[in-house]
Amino acid sequence: MQSLLLLPAFAVCLLLGWPSPSLASRGSETAGGGPLERFPPKVQFFWTDIDHFNFVSKSPAQKFAVKVLTYDGFYNRLPESPLLVYLGNEGVIESFYNNTGAMFEIAEEMGALVVFIEHRYYGNGTSLPWGGNSFTEEHLAFLTVEQAMGDFAEVLSQMRTDLECTGAKACPTILFGGSYGAMLVVWFRQKYPHLSVGGVAASAPVNTFADDLDLGALFWNASLSVFGSEGKIVGWPQCEQTVKKGMDEIQKKSLRQLSGTFPVCKKMETETDRLRLEAYVRGALSTLAMSDYSVQADLMQPLPPFPVREACKRMRQHVRKGKGSSPLLKDLVGAVNLMVNSTEKLECWDLGRELIEEEGGRERGNAGEDFSGNFPPSLSMGGNSLGDIWKVWSFQVCTELPMQPLTSEDFGFLIPFSEDHSRALKAACARLFPHTKWRPLWMRTATGGDSLGSVSNLIFSDGAKDPWGAGGPNRACYERIVQGKSTEGCEEMKPQTGSPQSFALHPSAVRLFIRDGAHHADLRASDPNDSEELRRARRKEREVMRKWIDEALGKEVLNVA
Repeated sequence: MQSLLLLPAFAVCLLLGWPSPSLASRGSETAGGGPLERFPPKVQFFWTDIDHFNFVSKSPAQKFAVKVLTYDGFYNRLPESPLLVYLGNEGVIESFYNNTGAMFEIAEEMGALVVFIEHRYYGNGTSLPWGGNSFTEEHLAFLTVEQAMGDFAEVLSQMRTDLECTGAKACPTILFGGSYGAMLVVWFRQKYPHLSVGGVAASAPVNTFADDLDLGALFWNASLSVFGSEGKIVGWPQCEQTVKKGMDEIQKKSLRQLSGTFPVCKKMETETDRLRLEAYVRGALSTLAMSDYSVQADLMQPLPPFPVREACKRMRQHVRKGKGSSPLLKDLVGAVNLMVNSTEKLECWDLGRELIEEEGGRERGNAGEDFSGNFPPSLSMGGNSLGDIWKVWSFQVCTELPMQPLTSEDFGFLIPFSEDHSRALKAACARLFPHTKWRPLWMRTATGGDSLGSVSNLIFSDGAKDPWGAGGPNRACYERIVQGKSTEGCEEMKPQTGSPQSFALHPSAVRLFIRDGAHHADLRASDPNDSEELRRARRKEREVMRKWIDEALGKEVLNVA
């Protein structure tokens, strides 16, 4: 593998005819501009094998170019200067670059090089093994966690050579990732420990599997608790109960009534449509909860500071004014639209994007879409700064990652919440990818699930507003939240549900629970509105990272536990 020409991002896009990364600048962290604007990246492409694990001569001999963004404005270029490396997840890499400002602050303190590696298949015209022909089922077969980590390993190995990082102590590398990217950090530390000295896994649901319906319930109840706590702050403690009652109404009302109340694109005709609507609403509200940052943010959709408070205010107004024949359902419309239609460009809710199989029929999926054909991701779908990742992410869901795929117009993610939901998801996968094997528990076999005692130097950080943390080492914290109990010291507690293994972690692993934190909020840029709790978590993370680096360089270190 060898690297290609290094150019500013906009220049590469102009030369190759690709969309400018400015399209992803909608993901900026602050009104003053995000890292794409403040720290313009250089773009480099690294050749890597499409198939890292097949040595037979008939195997695909093709290589493809993985896109890498770097920023060297703080880099000291010394042998001991660190590399801070973000392992890309489900979206265009510019979006993650633009929403991970903490890495640049750490780089300035440590004189480090900042590196963002794009995940295969998720680039907006880049990092695609077969270009625009990459999305057939035959070619999607090479979209796996293992192959993606092989790409990361190849890129890091080549970068170390290019930077002349000779010797075990040179260029100590720290990994970063959020959500699925955080899962990759954990598994990469497990599989390739020699290529990094540690990793920050922010909001890493590494023990999320389809057979754990207790987790699906905990995930939803943890989401609801955010509406309860934020509703109290705006003087409306009934916010959580209003959402619950509204969800109950979805089960009670006729399909005709639901079609007349919710702005759905097609008339609801079957009970499967009811399940789709439930998943759509749950996905949007759960994503709204996890996105409850204290600052304006648009990682997926432009949202105001504390968007859950805004949703509660909207619902309170509907209740007071008694709008509509069913105020409870109208409440849900207003709250969901805050997540999926803040730009007011969405004409209707496309329930067909829910990956749920129609009983006795076929999976409808995207309107007019031929699942057997090819279509590249684009940033035009609904304004999501991650790009249109529906089919690509759905393939991963239908193979290795047993999470409900994109819901709510590409703006929501949701853990299966019932046996009916799980069965419908499996059936939809069989229809969408008829030649692909469903292996929802494979990653538990491959990685150990919550048995991670052999994986050293990891920071697991979760926020109380982020329901995805329930699928990680801090599960007990979310159990206590939904029980109305104190979370003090919950990082050391055993969960009451799930595997009896209860997360066997390496002694060097650090768990952080940010009691007012949202989805990987610790990776975002610092802001004057940040809570002391969040600031304290970031300080702890940097102490631990310095310890890892000092240990790698053979320096004497102090205990930072």
